[in-house]
Order: sequence, then structure tokens, then C-alpha cells
Amino acid sequence: MPFPSIKRVIYKNNPLVEVIFQARYPRLLAIETEAPAEFQRRVIAEYPIYEQRNVFQIVLASSQERNTPAHEVTGRMHVFSSKDRVWTITLVGDYFSISTSHYVRWEDFRTKIEAALKIGLDVYQFQIFTRIGLRYQDVISRERLGLEKMPWQQLLQPHIAGEFSTAEVTEGAVTSKETVLTMKLGSEDNLLFRHGLVTHKDTQKLGYLIDSDFFNEEQRTADINGALQVADRLHANSGRFFRWCISDALHLAMEPSDAG
Repeated sequence: MPFPSIKRVIYKNNPLVEVIFQARYPRLLAIETEAPAEFQRRVIAEYPIYEQRNVFQIVLASSQERNTPAHEVTGRMHVFSSKDRVWTITLVGDYFSISTSHYVRWEDFRTKIEAALKIGLDVYQFQIFTRIGLRYQDVISRERLGLEKMPWQQLLQPHIAGEFSTAEVTEGAVTSKETVLTMKLGSEDNLLFRHGLVTHKDTQKLGYLIDSDFFNEEQRTADINGALQVADRLHANSGRFFRWCISDALHLAMEPSDAG
């Protein structure tokens, strides 16, 4: 499902709350049973804060594992954060991720992915990746944008606004809204899309969540170039998709500038 091409922009009033890159691999026991001392030594200059957490999760089968039942997994989660906690590397038995709560432009985020993933490959020698994902979580706050009086149907495209676009449903009567769907994007790429009303953590007012998880589940050799090639392609869809979700009024209120 292609989305219309757009001019790439950077928003001054950026609604992103978190961006996450994730690479999944077959479960690696060394990460779950041994302290990640060498990995920490290699990243400590940029990620000096370390936390260990025990994890418990229900794992669902991927599209390539249709006959595999859901199962429970326990293990360790190793979290390495920057001093300001803006950047985080998460290392788990079956995935590696890097995330930021202050995303500005793709090139900066890509550089962080490349550096951290290189260390992960050097230390743990991952053999294959089973999933590459790039997730963008936006929360639109009308209060922060000075748009308190504008209804959601004027800020979102009709195919996203849904029930808000009908005369029979008044916005004040809606207390919750959540939609989840998966789309095929071609070239084995997919999008898991969640959107709806949420409470904004800063304003404590209702905001609108646009949570887009772009992913590819084609098994591939674990190498940096291949992973980044997929990530670049997923990223190219992300900006087009977000613009497809929002109206011109919201786009302009976020004060776009040319990204070059």
C-alpha cells in the first residue's frame, strides 16, 4: 500500500514521544544468563546508566510461524541509557533495540543505530535477524499547539478521524477510541497501526495517538548494511504515512521546515 510522496520536513512542534528501532533474532542464552560486561564497556561513554529488569512476556507467532502456539518467555532485560535518559539501548535474549524520546531527524537516529548495532554484533555475533522494525509514536496535543477549539475531524484526515467525521457523533460524547490494523506495504514490509484517544502525559488532556510500527519479518543474515537498508526503506514510508493521517491545518500548526 503506497502512500503519496511528500516533501520531507522537520516539525518545530514535533509530536513524537518515542522512536524505536528493533532487530529480533533467535533467543540467545548468553544475554539472559551472563552479565553484559563487555557490551557495557563498549557503550558506557554514551550510555553510562545501566538497569537490569526481569521480563515476562507472551510471545505470539510471527507470520512465518503460523503453526507455533503462543508461549510464555521469562528472561533478563538490560537497559543502557544516556545521562539525560533521552537515548536508550535495550538488550534482551531475543531482540536488540535503540530508542529516543527526542527525535529530530532520521540521519541522527540512523547514526546511533549503526554504532550501537555494530557493538552488538561484535560482542554477541548474532547470526540471523528475524524481524527489523521501526516504530514511531506520535501524540497530538491540541493544547500544546494552540488548537483547543478545533475538533479532531479538522485535524485528522477523514479516514483516520472515523466516527468524529459524522454528524451523529459529537466529540464531547466520545470518551475513548482505539483502532488497530495491519497493512501490507510490499517488499515483505508491513505496518501495524494503532490510533485513537489517549491522555497526554504533560497536559493531562485527551490527545490523539498515531502509533505506527513498520516492520519486515523476512529472515536475513545479521549484518549492519542489510539491517540499515531495511530501516531506510521503512523510514521512507513513515513520513509519507504520517502526512497521510493528518490535515493541512495540523501540518501547518506544527510549523514544518524543509529537512533538506
